[in-house]
Formats: sequence, C-alpha cells, structure tokens
Amino acid sequence: MTAISSLRHLASELRADTFSSKAVPALVAGSAAGLGLLVAQIAFASFIFSGPLASYSSQGVGLVLFGNFASCLVIALTSGYRGAFSGLSPALVVVMARIGSTMEGEGAALFASTVGALMIGAVATGVCFYQMGRRRLSNLVRYVPYPVAGGFVAGIGATVCLSAMSLMGADMDWRAVPALLES
Repeated sequence: MTAISSLRHLASELRADTFSSKAVPALVAGSAAGLGLLVAQIAFASFIFSGPLASYSSQGVGLVLFGNFASCLVIALTSGYRGAFSGLSPALVVVMARIGSTMEGEGAALFASTVGALMIGAVATGVCFYQMGRRRLSNLVRYVPYPVAGGFVAGIGATVCLSAMSLMGADMDWRAVPALLES
C-alpha cells in the first residue's frame, strides 16, 4: 500500500466515523479516558521531576505530555485495535524518579541527563515491544503465574502510593502512620 492510498483510506475511515451513530459515545469515552490519562501523566511527570529537579518540573511535565501525545497519535493511527492509547507505566516512573534523584550534577546538566535517560528508556522499551510484536512473543505472558503478576502490580501500586504521599510532604516513617489518621 502506498502512502497516498493509505492516507486516502484513513481519510475515508475518519469521514465514516464522524457521521456514525457511535460518534458521540466515542467522543465521551475518549474524553474521559484522555482526561484520566492527562491527570496521571502530570502526576507521574511531577514525581519524576521532583527533588533536585523540582525547578524544572514545568519543562518535565511539558516533555512528558508531548511525548504521551505523540505516542497516542502514533498508536491511534497505526494500531490494529481501535481503542488503544498509551501512557507512562508506573514501573517506569518509579525507575526514572530513582535515576533522576541519584544522578550526579546540578541544574540544567542534571535536567538534560534525566531527559536523556528518559528518552533512551522510552526508545529501548519501544524497540523491545516492537520486536515482541513482530516475533509474536506476546503469548509468553501467559506463562507468568497469576500470583507473580498480581504481586508485581500490587507492589508498584504501593510504591506509587507511598511516592504520592512523600510528594504531599508526609513523612513516610512507620512512626508517622498515626499522624496520617488525624484530621
């Protein structure tokens, strides 16, 4: 398929979808999913660019939102599944925040190093997933035991929750737990 015929096919598909009876429910569902994704990505970017990178938080949020927009656009235009969208993984966010907080450097050099690490991580993840899809290796996921997958997801959720509490200024020492229950 040539690029021109591919664009014509995309345009005719978009025209048909626009005048479909499912256009309004699809817009409502897409808006709700987009709003949820927007809030999550801003929170994740704020976590990655916190601590010594706090002065670059607004640039970090902008970079994460632009990267997320670009990846959602590519997935929407090239995916075989109509409802697909993408966002940062909480596991990646925790790793990137750790990398950003342990890097040597100050100011703009630290920001550039963290952004570079984020870009390298995103490209490496994309290449790995592309190769997995191309070689049809997604069936290997079913060999991961359910308790292992559930424990991983629960651990990531607990880590993200504790990170959010620390961003709000709460002391995450076990002796501080009773203070969290006070008004």
